[in-house]
Amino acid sequence: QDVSEIKKRLPQLKRIAAFVDERRDKETNLIKGGRSSNLLAPSFGGVKQPDGSYDTAYLTELSVNYVAGLDRLIRLCEILGDIQSVSEYSIVLKQVKVALKDLQEEDGYYIRYLDNQGNRHGVFGADQYGYIEATPNHDAAALGVVNDQEAKSMIDKLLSIPELYPNGVIIPNYPAYDDLDNITVTKHLPPGVWVDGGFWATTQGRMNMACLRVDQFEHPFTSWEKQLAFMQGFRADAPMKDYGLRPWEDKVRGWGSNVVYDCWGVPGGLLRGLFEYTYLPNQLNIRPHLPS
Repeated sequence: QDVSEIKKRLPQLKRIAAFVDERRDKETNLIKGGRSSNLLAPSFGGVKQPDGSYDTAYLTELSVNYVAGLDRLIRLCEILGDIQSVSEYSIVLKQVKVALKDLQEEDGYYIRYLDNQGNRHGVFGADQYGYIEATPNHDAAALGVVNDQEAKSMIDKLLSIPELYPNGVIIPNYPAYDDLDNITVTKHLPPGVWVDGGFWATTQGRMNMACLRVDQFEHPFTSWEKQLAFMQGFRADAPMKDYGLRPWEDKVRGWGSNVVYDCWGVPGGLLRGLFEYTYLPNQLNIRPHLPS
């Protein structure tokens, strides 16, 4: 632990936390996001209103990652003995974790978002918005936002839908989105190419961490085999087309190589998942997850 470095970075991290907290609805304690505020490229364009404008929504992944960030920020404050900040952040963290229950379905997985009219987007099998979104679920499991039992339910749900990893790697959603309003970059692209079903190696890294946390080994090692094959040919592009089956050829055509840094999330997440670690103010906990 480098206390001098913590002292230098902590004010920056606190400003980030304050910025995100401005987007927290003080009644629901969930984070609201507008156009392109989610973590997977620009796949959220807001919720279209009758007057043609676009409103914000409660994007699950924003609250999930806010909880993960606050958890780590609290540990840094504890190291410095900043008890007041520990107390303040702990209250908010607990409030948002409780609020996240409203974004869970009965069998434990998270929806993609809740709009201001109360419509739940990302309820698998529903007549409308009936897809499942992978990101908030594998992020919550990977980053310790949910307990072990909840993490297992989330990962079991994702792995029970083989269409979410048709080529051995996790894609963002299944089936295709029916709420991609105001996202111009995707209108000319079919599902399986960009944010709607394309493969993003950075999300695979978190999926690998999540799977290994609950001792699911087959999917992470399969994903590494797939990524390694592309890396050996210097074609580890991101995103990949055809639901992760092949690189984006028009980007690499004529180039000697194209290895996008996202692709290192796959082996990075695998190693970090095999040796799950948790930093605490007075110790480092290592929790191995090793296949037989």
